[in-house]
Amino acid sequence: MSWGAPLVPNREKAALLVAVQEDAVFAMSRVTNALKNDREVCTMAVKQNGNALEHCSAKMRNDEALVLEAVRQRGEALMHASENLRGDKIVVLEAVKQDGRALAHAALSLKGDQEVAFY
Repeated sequence: MSWGAPLVPNREKAALLVAVQEDAVFAMSRVTNALKNDREVCTMAVKQNGNALEHCSAKMRNDEALVLEAVRQRGEALMHASENLRGDKIVVLEAVKQDGRALAHAALSLKGDQEVAFY
C-alpha cells in the first residue's frame, strides 16, 4: 500500500486498521477526515500509540472514553485532548498516573489540585 495519498474511506478502512498496528501516528496522519472521525479507527490507533489522538477529529478528541484510552497508553497524549477534557480530573489523573509529565498539559485549575499534582 502506498501512503503517498490520503486513504479512501470504506475501501481502505481494513488496510488502515492493519497499518495502525505498525505506525499509528503516521497512518492516522494520512487518512481522510471521515476516518479521523471513525470511533473504531481512532480507538485502534490510540491503543497502539496514544499520540495518534492528535490526528483524530475534534469530536473524537472530546470523547472521554477515547481520550482515556489514549492517556492510559501514553500520558502525554493529554496534550491532544480537547480543552474540556484537559480540565477533567479523571482524565488528567489517568494521564498523570501513566506519565507525571502529562501534568504540564492539564488545565490550570487542575495543576494546583493536590490529588493530581502529587499523584
